[in-house]
Amino acid sequence: MSDLYNEKDPVTVLDDSSFIGSNCRIKKNIFDNHGFLKAYAPWCGHCKSKVKCIKKLSRILKEYGVTAYVINADNNPIFKEHFGDKIKGFPTFLRVDDSGNIGEVMTTKDGEQVHTIPGIISSLCANDTRICQYAEIMEDCN
Repeated sequence: MSDLYNEKDPVTVLDDSSFIGSNCRIKKNIFDNHGFLKAYAPWCGHCKSKVKCIKKLSRILKEYGVTAYVINADNNPIFKEHFGDKIKGFPTFLRVDDSGNIGEVMTTKDGEQVHTIPGIISSLCANDTRICQYAEIMEDCN
């Protein structure tokens, strides 16, 4: 089974060797900026359907110093051990802070888990309103 992302894509691809410490922070030589982490499984239909849009969104967000990270959560046991309780289904989108720490599941203003690209944008633009303008452009990416 092939993976959904590779090193040539505009996202930062993580695996178990990308983390350090007991809290599994992203290593400094890999960490780029704050952003979000898409935890996915390569067999998941919803995950596959979002690949093109995640790549498109990643290109846009880089202009604002926001990075899209991705990890095959189904094939990285260390990640699964540390974050498996947050992953209730695929894909799951988690926040990445300014220090490379992986945080909580991304949610909407109403506290619902984010499942769409416009939802990611909405969640991110709470911290940077310049990002909000892309919600309409990315509306076709549910």
